Amino acid sequence: MQKNENSIFGVTNLQGMIEKFEIKNYKSCIDTKVDIHPQLTVLIGANGAGKTNILNALKIFSGIDRLRPAYLRSSAENLEFKADFNASIEIENAGKFALKSTLVYRLDDNKTDDVQSAAIKYKEISGKGSYQIIDKDTIEYTSYLKNSKAKINSSEKTSRKLDKTAVGLLKELQSVSYYGASLFTDPSQCPSVIDLEDLTLFDRNNRAAKPYTRFIFALYEEYKKQSPIFRQYISLVCRSGIELVDEIEIVEKNLPSKSYSLQPAADTIVTEKLNRLIVPYFIIDKQKLSPNQLSDGTFRTLALIFYIIRDDNKMLLIEEPEVSVHPGLLESMMQLILQESRNKQIILSTHSEVILDEVEPENVVLVQKNGAGTKANSLRKLLSKKDYAALKTYLAEAGNLGEYWREGGFGYE
Repeated sequence: MQKNENSIFGVTNLQGMIEKFEIKNYKSCIDTKVDIHPQLTVLIGANGAGKTNILNALKIFSGIDRLRPAYLRSSAENLEFKADFNASIEIENAGKFALKSTLVYRLDDNKTDDVQSAAIKYKEISGKGSYQIIDKDTIEYTSYLKNSKAKINSSEKTSRKLDKTAVGLLKELQSVSYYGASLFTDPSQCPSVIDLEDLTLFDRNNRAAKPYTRFIFALYEEYKKQSPIFRQYISLVCRSGIELVDEIEIVEKNLPSKSYSLQPAADTIVTEKLNRLIVPYFIIDKQKLSPNQLSDGTFRTLALIFYIIRDDNKMLLIEEPEVSVHPGLLESMMQLILQESRNKQIILSTHSEVILDEVEPENVVLVQKNGAGTKANSLRKLLSKKDYAALKTYLAEAGNLGEYWREGGFGYE
């Protein structure tokens, strides 16, 4: 079987990565250990096996930048959950570290994990020392660095007595983006016009809100700068690439408006202001379409490709990228994912044979659920040496991984 030119193998030593991840008492992950490929990990398994729970467990650390008491309305909402997360992490120019953590979290109104407290400690794997506790001040300061995009300077390190290694570990854990299966599957939610004066991208808890608006605004930022990211994006999605659209145009408009207010014993007060609007168009077959006029598959493919190349976090989690996407477009998206996995760790879950056809056995982790909860095994560990060698021979001479999966090669339908 001929492999694609963007094969990720042979690329050496991606720095700043999670190598192993252990989850205890988190939803179906009662005691789950996951080996994570340095570049691309593909989770497969039956519905309900726990693939999404593994992705959410990896994502939960991005919430430790928002540690705060929660104000809840009823006793039913006061439920707290405690889970343990252990990891083996390599950080650039520092080495490999073992990390242990216990997080207490609640579910918010959107059923999203809302971390309330975190107890985290670490030690260097090659050393003989004991675990070092990461204190609350370090967690809070790392959160400040993340949210403000600031860097540690020498005076801050002296005054705050920061543990630089702890900061590095926390930054690795928080440098995660998650794209769920339902994200960007309903273009009708996308606004056709965005008022920059009233733009709100975060909720009151500093969480990303309004994903459709965020996508259009982020696209506008790159469009306005005509940045290298935008030029790369255009080359991928327009005529020179997968021909999803012919052209993208974002028009800026200034719209004057007036507001009126009445004051006691006073004349009507008239306030004038200039509203700055952006109007995005996706041009297909010479027709200018608003984003909410695009098909589900076209919109989701456009959004995912944009974020895959623009997202500067070190780990991307993608749940079922095949949802609403045509198999032909999915192949092209996988080529991009393979290419970008040279620069960041990407972990995705899938039910798609098309995706498996694009990867190697060493990328695949089979997720299963039994009486002991969710279990995750890489194919190299799951299969005997003889069976693994036979699989490699089969792939080299006869078939592909998707076909092997379809024929029941992983032991489940």
